[in-house]
Amino acid sequence: MSQPDSLTSATRRSPSPQKAPYDIYTVMLFIAFLALAIGCLLLYLELRSYGPFPYWRPVS
Repeated sequence: MSQPDSLTSATRRSPSPQKAPYDIYTVMLFIAFLALAIGCLLLYLELRSYGPFPYWRPVS
């Protein structure tokens, strides 16, 4: 009869593969954030051309 290994399959740990720092979803999230930030900046610059806040009151 063969002796069982001192390390059973439950205690053996295979080396886990190193996780990639960025996957496609992280890149898409970053691109979406940049698009929103640039859109907000452009909207602010557009609204600034109409005068001070509140925009619906005429400048005296």
